[in-house]
Amino acid sequence: MFCHVPLSREDAPTSGAKITAVFANGKASLAGLLVDDVIFSYNGQQVADTVSLNNKVYAVGPNSTVEIKVIRNGGPFAKAQHLVLGF
Repeated sequence: MFCHVPLSREDAPTSGAKITAVFANGKASLAGLLVDDVIFSYNGQQVADTVSLNNKVYAVGPNSTVEIKVIRNGGPFAKAQHLVLGF
């Protein structure tokens, strides 16, 4: 589950999709994602908001591996994560 969040750091992307729920043993959990992480890049494409992210997710099939970049705790955490999608 995601929600849109504008970001305010000068050196950070200007927007993204904030993770609002992570299920135990789910794909996001196994990839190391946490509630309140903000996804700002999906397979090299900027994530403007929740709708943008959802469209990108549904454009690839289940069990596809994608690269996402996140900001954690509002800081410069921008580590690329590889995530296997599941629906």
